[in-house]
Amino acid sequence: MRLLDIVQGKLVIPQMRARNKWDAIEELVDKLVAEHEIRIFDRREVLEAVVARERSRSTGLDQQVAMPHGRSRAVEDLLGVLGIAPDGIPFESTDGADAQVVCLLVIPESQHRDHIKTLSDLARLLTEPTFRAQLVAAGRTGSHHSVLHLVEQREGPDFLQGW
Repeated sequence: MRLLDIVQGKLVIPQMRARNKWDAIEELVDKLVAEHEIRIFDRREVLEAVVARERSRSTGLDQQVAMPHGRSRAVEDLLGVLGIAPDGIPFESTDGADAQVVCLLVIPESQHRDHIKTLSDLARLLTEPTFRAQLVAAGRTGSHHSVLHLVEQREGPDFLQGW
């Protein structure tokens, strides 16, 4: 599955305002609500699912990337939102570096294991140093279009199919 298949349209925050991982998770979930990807009355359930998963084990990865996620009955299809934090957000990553790229995923409750490959594929893409640096640079412009254009250029048709 490609990042573009998950993060569509305006599901990008090019310059996150959050300064800690809890606020970052809330900011990303609120973006899903604002773009009508989840219903306002499902916000709490989705937020609680992602926070519960984060409390069980940090989703901060190496290479300044975090991938908070949670399973919820509130969604029927995998949803994602991409946030760029040029100044970094502490995410208790394994290498101790602040996350500059945060990709939040909401996984349907029915997909017990199907999401593992998607998480792995996206982590591999987002932690690639050159691409991550390009995403952060695109985020500094403040335009979600710049970020999406970069992702489109990088992935192209069937980009992750060969991984």
